[in-house]
Amino acid sequence: MGYTKRRGGARRPKMSTRARTVKKKLNDIKRAERKVLQQEKKLSSQGSKVEALGAKLDAQKLKYLALQEQANQAVADLQYYRRILTYSELQDTPTQ
Repeated sequence: MGYTKRRGGARRPKMSTRARTVKKKLNDIKRAERKVLQQEKKLSSQGSKVEALGAKLDAQKLKYLALQEQANQAVADLQYYRRILTYSELQDTPTQ
């Protein structure tokens, strides 16, 4: 069996072809597992961000709907006061 020369003078027997392919496959599997774990972490953190932003969005929607309701009420009040006042009443009021 041949030997490989390593830095520092230590020698180690060469790995067989089968052992090298097995080692490469194991490293590929480990690399893929690490990548999956990393992607799962990213997905989890993005999911929590989406939930937080969803809660903020819901709060903003409620505020928007309340303001929209106030604006609709103001328009309804304005239309009511316009109906009450007739054109002649508006003419009778003195202008400054």
